[in-house]
Amino acid sequence: MESGGAADLLTRVAQSVIVLVLILIPFPFGSVEYVWIFVMEASVCLLLALWAVIQIASGEIDLVKTRLSWPAMLLTVYLLATVIPLPPKILGALSTNTLFFYSKAAEMARDLGAVLFSRFPITLSPFDTEGELLKYLCYVIFFFIALNLFRAGKAYLHVYRAIIATGAAVAAIGLVQHTWTNGRIYWVFDANSASPFGPFVNHNHFAGYMELALGLSLGMLLAEIQLFKERSGFRGTGGYFAWLLHREGSRAWMLSVAALLMVVALMASLSRGGVLSFGAACILFGLRTLTQGGGSEAETPQTRRRKGVRVVAAAGLAGILLIMVLLALSPLARARWSAIHDSSLRYRLDIWSDSIKALSDFTLTGTGLGSFSEIFPHYMSTPISSRVTHAENEYLQWTFETGFLGFVLWASVAFAATHQIAFRLESRRDFTARCLGYGALFSLISIAIHNLGDFNMHIPSNALTMMAIVALCLLAINFHKGKHGERFLLEILRIPVRSIAGIAIVCAALALSGLLAQRSWARYQSLKSEQAWALANPAVRVNVPDRKDIALLSEAQQWSDKNGRAYFLEASVYESAASGKGFLQLFKKDEMLAQAESSLARAIQLRPTDARYWGTLGRIETARRRFDLSDRAFQQAISLAPLDASIHRDYAISLVVAGNPQGAALQFTIARNYAPNLPLAEMLEALALRTNDTRVWQSIVRYQQQDLKVYSDFLRNRGLTIAADQFLRESEQLAKSRPR
Repeated sequence: MESGGAADLLTRVAQSVIVLVLILIPFPFGSVEYVWIFVMEASVCLLLALWAVIQIASGEIDLVKTRLSWPAMLLTVYLLATVIPLPPKILGALSTNTLFFYSKAAEMARDLGAVLFSRFPITLSPFDTEGELLKYLCYVIFFFIALNLFRAGKAYLHVYRAIIATGAAVAAIGLVQHTWTNGRIYWVFDANSASPFGPFVNHNHFAGYMELALGLSLGMLLAEIQLFKERSGFRGTGGYFAWLLHREGSRAWMLSVAALLMVVALMASLSRGGVLSFGAACILFGLRTLTQGGGSEAETPQTRRRKGVRVVAAAGLAGILLIMVLLALSPLARARWSAIHDSSLRYRLDIWSDSIKALSDFTLTGTGLGSFSEIFPHYMSTPISSRVTHAENEYLQWTFETGFLGFVLWASVAFAATHQIAFRLESRRDFTARCLGYGALFSLISIAIHNLGDFNMHIPSNALTMMAIVALCLLAINFHKGKHGERFLLEILRIPVRSIAGIAIVCAALALSGLLAQRSWARYQSLKSEQAWALANPAVRVNVPDRKDIALLSEAQQWSDKNGRAYFLEASVYESAASGKGFLQLFKKDEMLAQAESSLARAIQLRPTDARYWGTLGRIETARRRFDLSDRAFQQAISLAPLDASIHRDYAISLVVAGNPQGAALQFTIARNYAPNLPLAEMLEALALRTNDTRVWQSIVRYQQQDLKVYSDFLRNRGLTIAADQFLRESEQLAKSRPR
């Protein structure tokens, strides 16, 4: 087989893989689980290796030059630099707060006699940052490969159609599942979420995917209507609607049905952010359509055609808005929109307000990709029952994690892409290219608005599809159909494979593909072993653990020595076993606590801002009667998560054991302020072990009916009948005075 034929065959194989990935990626819950993330990353590594082989087979490396290249490279270099361990002086110059947290962890590890880290990265959560970096690199590589492999002919239209068809299929699944729902995804899998929709665990992420596919369907529908008008020979504005009754309008009908299906699914998802974002994009494009050209255009057949198209586009967008308004008037949707300022919005406002506080402490470099959930409790001002994993705003979280330096670099990439797209769109006369380009731009603007109140770019299916749409937009607007056929308008850099530069590029691509595959595989195996241990072991150990009990955790640590959670779980195993009442536990308690302490020393150096790690260390040091270290650990835990009731409760128990009932009462009171449901009786019993002072007991009792009744029962059990009767009467009086 000739080299050109082999290159063409491999190109078609790579194109098929790209289309297949885009079709499959939304269905396994948006690919948010580590298994599917690995599949996505492995597919991208395969594509990169295929691209390198294609260049070798063709004998020449062809690279599309865009204005995004250098800003994207600078951003990538910066993000990679955040995981490189730096000397303390350099890290301190970049971020004093980051150095402070690492120094605290190193100081505690030194006092525990553990091996110390001498260099620290910019990120405060290296394992999570590595995972986010792998996904980021896959998105960038996917964009690069799609842009280069689909620039020949009209091959990019296959991707365009594939995303539209997939969007329609996802919408259909969402509507069917919503109609006959049992609260599970695909009627089988638990969503572990309060609002699943379709194959996604959250209805907002489903809406984000609908926005991406909807814009493409609208752009292709408008292009298909114009092509039908040209083929059929219909004239005037009415010709744009002739496809509705014409037998050759099947393509337009299919696209319109797909678009309508996705609009209905978007409304049915009850995602207010998704609906508002899509509606805002409709209004923006409608206004742009009506104001474009104006009276300055000379009256020619071409300008008349443009005016007719603008009228049709504006009418279509107005029709979509009307359908959305009608669907919003349904009882279920109306109830959702009538409570616009509900707990969901207040939840977002609280997170945004607290996240902004962190920007002053990590101004330049941020806290590291993927570290938001570890750092946010340090700045949280309102108790939240669940763990906050995202900032509910992509731009705010990006700045939080990468600092203003990362935000400026990201903004430069966004500006370069916007400038290149806008410049080319304004100069294009090819109607089909403009429609396809504007359709892709519609999707990008809609998802950009939605990201102001959500985190779609942390959903792999949405992020990868968005990168494909950026590539599609650039491809669509840079194909020119003229007298001499079609040509690609972007500059192509051609480098012989046998040249020094060509060899370097091919070797770099293959090396990068192998390195990414190796790191992705190692991370996957580490997470797999950790998950397997969590599923196979009970939460509390009752026997002395042996090598078999922690074999999976050891395996997770071997696959990735940055997996701090594996060390933390190992420490939890030993701590739980040491608290058992068995015969062997009595003799091996100190040994097991020492093992737990050693594992935690490693864990807190890998994730120095996780309050759970410090709180667990405080409990272990309390059990070892090292109260000075316990107090330091709990103080650091409270500093990192001041509103965590469980940490205040554990600290109170530690103070009881240390013989400080007054301090323990204070911590019990704080814990009950943040978690009122904590059992009062157990706290009173703990205090009674160290003091008989009723003033200390009473200090944690709130003047409420249930508290007074519990306190009365506690006093009666202690033989204090008179005081017990008094508090019981007060409890009954409160019950009588309670308003109906």
